[in-house]
Amino acid sequence: MLFVKRFQCVRILGDITEGLEFLRFALVLWSCYVFAEQQAMAVMMFVKNSLVAASVNIYLACIYIMLASGVLRSYRGYEEWLYYLTYVTQTRYVSIFLHRSVFKQSIFRHLPYSDKENCTSTTSPIQTAPNLISNSNANCRYSNGDDFLSERFGAKDFIGEIQTSSDFDLQFNMAIAFAFALGIMVINKFLYLMPLPAHVKDKFRE
Repeated sequence: MLFVKRFQCVRILGDITEGLEFLRFALVLWSCYVFAEQQAMAVMMFVKNSLVAASVNIYLACIYIMLASGVLRSYRGYEEWLYYLTYVTQTRYVSIFLHRSVFKQSIFRHLPYSDKENCTSTTSPIQTAPNLISNSNANCRYSNGDDFLSERFGAKDFIGEIQTSSDFDLQFNMAIAFAFALGIMVINKFLYLMPLPAHVKDKFRE
């Protein structure tokens, strides 16, 4: 099972062959690590118990992923205020960058259901009960990678090519992802310049 998962991962990243493109992919993932590390340091400035601090960071990470990753919940199903709330999370920009980098590859031009069933003739990008009859393959949900990205990351009233929208600019999303990481580092610098609370001093004396 582990071998199969590793093979699938290699297959997904296999077409990211340019060294610079792969480096950007890795750097964006690294920015997530930096942000999470700095967030943990900030939380531990105020939370005395290390277990509670870890729980707080895990809960915050879960909120980021559920709200803005576009994987667990589609942006298209959000209320307007909730959709705009995703703009203040690093997860939005990282997720769009990673999805855009993967789905722009030729192997994801079509999204077949299996080796024997393809979805190229699907007439509706979102498979729901009313349009099951209109589709040639009831197992298909998305006809190609663009349909998937449009349904996961597009706003309710979005019309057009998702790949060419300003939100899917790779350089912009990469820059914002690092801006979040650098921003929280600056915040931590100020936090560590502030006088430490008494319980924090006691914790480090123990």
